Amino acid sequence: MENEADVVVCSEVIEHVDDPVGFCRLIRSYLKFGGRLLVTVPAGPMSAFDYYIGHRHHYDRTSITQVLDAAGFKVEVVKLAGFPFFNLYRLAVIILGKRLISSAKSSGERSGAGTLARLTMALFRVLFRYNLVNSAWGWQLLAVARRPAGCYTPGY
Repeated sequence: MENEADVVVCSEVIEHVDDPVGFCRLIRSYLKFGGRLLVTVPAGPMSAFDYYIGHRHHYDRTSITQVLDAAGFKVEVVKLAGFPFFNLYRLAVIILGKRLISSAKSSGERSGAGTLARLTMALFRVLFRYNLVNSAWGWQLLAVARRPAGCYTPGY
């Protein structure tokens, strides 16, 4: 089943992985030559909640490019999105910090999120439509990379 896929989408995964280069090499082994990898990862500062949910690292244009290059990809585009409303949402997560972790831990004990949380998320879902797609200040990152033709890495 190696080299079968034209496109692989890896959304909100790599930030949880201890060896992102090795992980991307494994992904590359499933792509046809010339196939594309689409990656989304968080950018911007990490919060206590990010650590709690298993984030090992947040990325910027340089660091995601370095990971993908080291894994044998040719990076075509890196965009930072989410400014300004996703950034505001992330700032709220950072400010809430440990309270958000406590809420996440106890959410299993009660049914559903509170009314204020549901209303807040409904508001952000509307506001997210007005985020800039590519801004130097975005805290959400999208990278598109291609597996070069004839590219081979032993062992992967």
